[in-house]
Amino acid sequence: MMYLKDSFWISPQKSFEGNGITEYTPHSEIKYVAQEPDYSQHIPNGILRRMGKSVRMGVGAGLSLIKKHPHLDGILMASSNGAIEDSFKFLNQMIAYEEGTLTPTHFVQSTPNAPAGQLAMMSKATGYNITHVSTGLAFEASLIDAQMLFEEKAAKT
Repeated sequence: MMYLKDSFWISPQKSFEGNGITEYTPHSEIKYVAQEPDYSQHIPNGILRRMGKSVRMGVGAGLSLIKKHPHLDGILMASSNGAIEDSFKFLNQMIAYEEGTLTPTHFVQSTPNAPAGQLAMMSKATGYNITHVSTGLAFEASLIDAQMLFEEKAAKT
């Protein structure tokens, strides 16, 4: 049997203080923008300024959970589109510089597994580490993956 012990999310509502949504803000726009927490309490500034928004949000949410539950057997993440914003920046840079001298930062940060990798390095987790990226099926795939790890006795938590 598998149970979810905890969750954390960053959303257009103020939800990152650990108490769920603490105050409701009505929105009338088509695009909702996430209200992000102050990451500097958890992520060193040198690393923080190099992170794209999606990586920053993933690492910020993940670190909040890791601090509450430090004994990890692995890190499994799910993302519908990965770090697509940084992928676009890298592709636009390829066009602008005609595939010449490119800054590798956008490429490295455009990989969907960048948040899971950053979480592993920052928490010194050396166990199983994977990111599922498959639009609407990523969350389900990560749950199935976790279930298989438990059934194989490869993980306890």
